[in-house]
Amino acid sequence: KRKINIVTTNVAAALDRCNISDRKGAFIISACAKALGCTLDDISISRSTIKRQREKARTESSVLIKQNFKPDEWLVVHWDGKILPETSGTSIHVDKLAITVSGANSDKLLGIISLERSTGEAQADAVIGMLKKWNLESRIIAMSFDTTAANTGPYNGACVLIESQLKSDLLYLACRHHMYELVLRSIFEASIKTPVNGPNVGLYKRFQQSWSNIDTMAFETGISEINIASVLSNSKDDIIAFCIDQLKKTQPREDYREFLELVIIFLGGIPSRGILFRAPGAVHDARWMSKALYSLKIYMYKSQFQLTPQELSGLRDVCIFIVQLFVKAWFTAPNHDLQFLKSLIRFENINKKAAQAAVKKFTGHLWYLNEELVGLAFFDSTVSSDTKEKMVAALKSRNASHNDLKRPHIKDVERWSSVNLENLVSSKTFQFFNRFHINVDFLSIHPSLWECNNSFKHGKETVVNLKVINDVAERAVALAQCFNGTLTKNYEQKQHLFQVVTEHRRSMRQCTKNTLNVDFKYTIGN
Repeated sequence: KRKINIVTTNVAAALDRCNISDRKGAFIISACAKALGCTLDDISISRSTIKRQREKARTESSVLIKQNFKPDEWLVVHWDGKILPETSGTSIHVDKLAITVSGANSDKLLGIISLERSTGEAQADAVIGMLKKWNLESRIIAMSFDTTAANTGPYNGACVLIESQLKSDLLYLACRHHMYELVLRSIFEASIKTPVNGPNVGLYKRFQQSWSNIDTMAFETGISEINIASVLSNSKDDIIAFCIDQLKKTQPREDYREFLELVIIFLGGIPSRGILFRAPGAVHDARWMSKALYSLKIYMYKSQFQLTPQELSGLRDVCIFIVQLFVKAWFTAPNHDLQFLKSLIRFENINKKAAQAAVKKFTGHLWYLNEELVGLAFFDSTVSSDTKEKMVAALKSRNASHNDLKRPHIKDVERWSSVNLENLVSSKTFQFFNRFHINVDFLSIHPSLWECNNSFKHGKETVVNLKVINDVAERAVALAQCFNGTLTKNYEQKQHLFQVVTEHRRSMRQCTKNTLNVDFKYTIGN
């Protein structure tokens, strides 16, 4: 009697997604088979058989995923890395570099590879190699990356080396969240006067350890304190309305929702899901946005948590910065960077030293205020028609500067207090429209009529789909971390595994009866 192959494409993909080893899979499959009335003589159930069947199904699915991938006309390449053990239990660490692309309609993981060195050259070679493997070199028009020296170095940075190998002038889309995290860090260090040499911060670690003793309903809103109310009372309602509006949109991460809700609570409002304080997350989390969550929570529980006078005063300034400036910057478009810079300069009235540190940090990251990327502002509904008229005039009359800097360098910071968007526009801004094949006929009509113009609609759709944060690569890094040292040590099988798990998560987001009834094989590429 021929035995039943129970490790189908569906079963193999589910086992992979759930990170279940072949041995554990044998226990689960045999138990399920017996529950369904089969005997073990009816099925192929040994661990080695399951391993072979999973590898075969994994390879076939991965090949199908690659064959069915239909890349968009233009693509942005993203990469990000994390130092992890080479394999589980080893002392050798390598840089796991995740490489993805995003386009007008989707994003795609290309692969995750191990680098012995985290140099710009090593990363550039890895990115180019993966693009060639997927035959995507000619479609890349932009790069998204964290603003580390290994990426942005003028001579040996990954960005310039990728441009050189592709023989193409690419758009630099520096991760805006990484930029703002650096600013938040500088505010924290200058306000609380605690240097941060790594991801751990003693204040946050103390709070995490004290959480079990906190009465979560005995909190104090920030706005109830006179020192904070005097600064935020006039803008409180506007900030709350902004956060409520953002919560109506789909947020890619739960901690983004938590951040918005904490700001509302801090200002005396009540989020739609009610008042809820989640336990502090891992203090070793290197994402500085998580430190914003910590700061707001600590201040609202300051009566139950011991703080030094310096910590209390510094934390107050950090929270004011987070609520007044950081939250809007985190969730808004790149062309708001100019307004953010002006706000940082004005923050000197609250904490001069912290503001100066933040301005110094941010002026080294003005990627989106160059003559080409200012083109994004033409499609921003928050920019007035009057300003857009001036931008059009500058586009047609102001000559491009003679430098090819991807990020402007500021010598006179105070001068930027009087700079407006139209002052950044020049004939070079036309490169932005040309790069994305956006017809500029809408520029000949009044900005108030642009929304009715088809060329403008196409341009706006392009801008909306342009990813200026590196979350797609960060999710791939999280995938690498989750499956590091598990299921297989074979390089090719590991790449197939990443493709299958990513596709399974995409096609089966919910654990509902309708979703579970879907055949995974037929969802690939659909």
